[in-house]
Amino acid sequence: MNYSLPYILFIGFLLLIALLQSAVNFTERSRRTLSILALIVFVLFIGGRGFIGWDWTNYYRDFARAVPLSGFLHHKWMFREQGWNLYVSIIRTFTDSYNVFVFVSTLIDAVLLYLFFARYVGHKYFVFALAVFFVFYGFVFETDLMRNIKGLLIFLLSIRYIESRELVKYLALGLLACTFHWSIIVLLPCYFFIHRRFPLVIVIAVFLVGNVVYLFGLPSLSLVIKAIAQFLPEQMQERVLEYVTNALFGKTYGFTLGYIERTLVFVLVLFLQHRMIEDDKSNLIFINTFTIFVLICMYCYEFNIFITRFGALFSFGCWVMYPRLLKYLDKVMAPLFAILVSAIMLVKMHNMSSNILYDYQNFIFQKTDSYSHREQIFRKNQDSLKK
Repeated sequence: MNYSLPYILFIGFLLLIALLQSAVNFTERSRRTLSILALIVFVLFIGGRGFIGWDWTNYYRDFARAVPLSGFLHHKWMFREQGWNLYVSIIRTFTDSYNVFVFVSTLIDAVLLYLFFARYVGHKYFVFALAVFFVFYGFVFETDLMRNIKGLLIFLLSIRYIESRELVKYLALGLLACTFHWSIIVLLPCYFFIHRRFPLVIVIAVFLVGNVVYLFGLPSLSLVIKAIAQFLPEQMQERVLEYVTNALFGKTYGFTLGYIERTLVFVLVLFLQHRMIEDDKSNLIFINTFTIFVLICMYCYEFNIFITRFGALFSFGCWVMYPRLLKYLDKVMAPLFAILVSAIMLVKMHNMSSNILYDYQNFIFQKTDSYSHREQIFRKNQDSLKK
């Protein structure tokens, strides 16, 4: 069974709308309408999903055990982040349906994405940005990291305060984001450096060294973790070292599709960055963010989970830079770049969703499997899929 087909069709739909939005001489109002249409389909497709992915078992139990606001303070919550817990409690006050909870959560994400992309991408490339978001960690965020994506999208609203240098407002939104997932704290220091232009020679040197580390499979992050572990209590040290040596977190390096794609885009950004920054200073923020993301993928290749949990926090650099590049490439290179990235996205989408845990169902249009049935499938297949 081709489990990835619904997801490929969804991305294909977004890419078709993106082509119309960018290539046809529409009015701004018409382009905005296409942006909203794409988001409506996004909400119906992702918000209407059944039990797919890996972490829905935890989120289902969390919501099923949650209490309305009246009992919020006395409830023992599964997760530590009180912003998330309050959010779940508010929705639980009005419904006990997990499907409704997922739909509302996706709808809120869509609104936050609209605010972000409308400001930093514009409606000419809005739908292309949405497709890039979905393939480059958005799919993982929406299905498996529901707390992380809420925190990240709230944080993205604070980027305007990096531009205007308003630290108090920036921290207020950043700390609110941390109450949805603690990992957002990694992004808070960005205020102090992400808007600055770094010496090009240093950026290139770090990038080239990263290529050597990645392509030859040299240890990098594991050495740092082992060094730090020596100063930890014995019990914690054992857990950390077990984490380092656990094959589950995997090592994937060499000329992979992701490596080729990231390197190609990085080189393009390198050549175009001067013109991009001269045209719009906000481009520098996303150039730096994308650079950090690329470097994390190289230096932290030993731990896929580290890239997913922390490197992915900087993936919004991809969401903005990929569509923005179309504006700065010439009339020949722009369509070639769009075609190449689109082909890569379709392949990546297939690779991410081509197993039984992503057997797509939509509760809006059909009767979906029960939690117990999907849990049996999950328990039966998770060990073999982890290998």
